[in-house]
Amino acid sequence: MDEEKKELEPEDVETIHIFPVEGGLLILCDEEVNKPPVVESDPPKRPNDIGFYVWVCVCALLTLYIMLGAIFSSYLLPTVTITIIPESQRVSEEQTIQIVAGSPKQGQIEGQLFTRTLSESKDIQASGRGHQNAAFATGSITFYNGLLAAQSVPQGTTLTGVDNVQVVTLEDASIPPAAPPVEGETTIAARAVSMGTAGNISAKDINEGCCGQGILAVNLTAFSGGVDTRDFHFVTASDIASSSADLSRSLGTSFLQMLTANTQKGDNTTPPICVFSTRSNHNVGDEVNSAVVTAQAGCKSVLYSQYALQTQAETLLALKAKDLDSHYTSLNTQQVQVLSQVVREKGIAIASVTAKTTGIWGYQFSKGEENHMKNLVAGKTISEGLNLLLHVKGVEKAEITGVQNGESIPNDITHIRVTFLYFTI
Repeated sequence: MDEEKKELEPEDVETIHIFPVEGGLLILCDEEVNKPPVVESDPPKRPNDIGFYVWVCVCALLTLYIMLGAIFSSYLLPTVTITIIPESQRVSEEQTIQIVAGSPKQGQIEGQLFTRTLSESKDIQASGRGHQNAAFATGSITFYNGLLAAQSVPQGTTLTGVDNVQVVTLEDASIPPAAPPVEGETTIAARAVSMGTAGNISAKDINEGCCGQGILAVNLTAFSGGVDTRDFHFVTASDIASSSADLSRSLGTSFLQMLTANTQKGDNTTPPICVFSTRSNHNVGDEVNSAVVTAQAGCKSVLYSQYALQTQAETLLALKAKDLDSHYTSLNTQQVQVLSQVVREKGIAIASVTAKTTGIWGYQFSKGEENHMKNLVAGKTISEGLNLLLHVKGVEKAEITGVQNGESIPNDITHIRVTFLYFTI
């Protein structure tokens, strides 16, 4: 009995371990359990690569589709556009702006007086053509009678001077008798026998006894008027006038070139004013082949900044535009048309410019007014919306697009946009 108990002591009992495994049970004793088991098995299988990526792509595309659907759903809804043509006002005014040499005030701009004195001469050919026929020299002969009886000398009597020039009497000479100690005398007309300048004899060229006893013939004064046949040139009024005009144009061009050379970029100039004078070394009718005509010009102009004129004109026009509603604002650069420019001789201003300035002022809507228009038309038909918009202050014309006639405009104002169309012409 004791031996049986000894055999059943714990140290003599062997523990058996049972493990379920694929295909049955695995029975091990303690000694085998304490050893690390060696299990022969295949490595874990990886999922199929192509199938895995297809699955990932499908999930990504599905997510993207859901997101894009949410984003574009709003865009797929109708978007209505309201086009507004706001009211506009054309503002125009004629203004006279003074140009001063010093510091300008309101209504004035600064300028510079540009002056020059120019002179130019020109040789001209006398264009007058003349022809002179030969003419007799004429004069008078005085006959002296030393006898106490009257004597006569007939017309046509020929007398010869000391230079052998002959003259002939043109009338009968009746010579009264002498009254000693004074001789009787008479004077009659005579002329040279031949035409030409040779007949212009000097005084007492004829001083001889003639025609009878006691008679003496003398030309107390020179004969004159005898001329030869000739052609000649002379100065005409048109010669001087045409050359004066040519010189004036040349001087005007020279002044413009000087003015341009002294004009800076962006400057404007008043039209040049020139005072011309001319003189000639020969007068009209003078028998000459040529003459010299000299012209002199005193010219002036005023230089000023076109930008300064534009700015001053815009400033003055803006003052007038203040009469408009405060919602109006300038839409364009004002157009400045110069009507006249005057260079002044006296006063503070050296010149003045009269200009017409024109600009367009348009009604400007605030963001709040824009949203108000959206709310007005939301849920309305096109005709109802237009009727409401045309009663909004500042709206001249309106148009609604994006929905068909009879359809309602979306209630959601995020699907309504407003555009403003301004005309600046």
